[in-house]
Amino acid sequence: MLDKPQQLELNLTQPKTIWQVQISKTPNSKSGYKNRFILDQAAQAIIYYHCINIGMGYKKRLIKIEGSTRAIIARATS
Repeated sequence: MLDKPQQLELNLTQPKTIWQVQISKTPNSKSGYKNRFILDQAAQAIIYYHCINIGMGYKKRLIKIEGSTRAIIARATS
């Protein structure tokens, strides 16, 4: 009644890249940035970033997260 031992697979592929479009109120806001969109494709993230119309007193940024590294790709304030 013993089953055969199972072979485990080791997945060593590169970590998935995540793109975040975030918005925050400037500069006296106590709260930080809040995610507006979380996307998988770079083209979609850039389009959404450029299409967001922020009003006076707001700021936006585009972040690339790959594994444990974060990079701010674009930033704008109004």
